[in-house]
Amino acid sequence: MTCTLLTFANDGSGKSSLNSQETRHSLRNAFIKVIGTRCGPNHPVDFCLTREGFEKPVAIARIGKDGSVTLNPLGYYYGSVPKMAQITPTNAAQLWSPDGLDATKGGSCTYELRNFLRDTFNIDLRFKNNRLSQYRVRSNCPSQKKEKWFSV
Repeated sequence: MTCTLLTFANDGSGKSSLNSQETRHSLRNAFIKVIGTRCGPNHPVDFCLTREGFEKPVAIARIGKDGSVTLNPLGYYYGSVPKMAQITPTNAAQLWSPDGLDATKGGSCTYELRNFLRDTFNIDLRFKNNRLSQYRVRSNCPSQKKEKWFSV
C-alpha cells in the first residue's frame, strides 16, 4: 500500500506557491506529521521529482519502510521512459540533466532532482556496457534514513 500526499499552498494570490520559506517549512511539518500518523513507518511514500527548469515529473522516488529510496518503482505508467535496466547514459541525460547533456565520466554520474517540497534528491548512477547497472539516491528529505546502492 502506498500513501498519497497531495498538498497545495496558497500565497493569497489564488495560485499555488512554494516560493516562501514559511510555506515550505509549513508544508514540511505537515508532511512529517502525515507520515508519522496516517502513513506510519510501515508504508512507503512516493514523490514526483523534477529537474531544474522543468515543471513536469521526470522520475518517482519511493522512500521505503527502511528509509531507503528507490527510483521509478513498479506500479506507475512511465510512458516512453525506459525501464531502469535499459537506461543508457544518453537516456539519463535526456531525463535528468537540466541541459540534456551527458554528464557521465568514467562510467558514473550524478543528477540533482527536487520534489514538491524542494528537497534535493541526488541520483548517483553507475553504467556498465552502456546500461545502468547501479544507482543510489541521496537526499535531504527527512524521511530518508539510509543511502544504499541498488543493482538493476
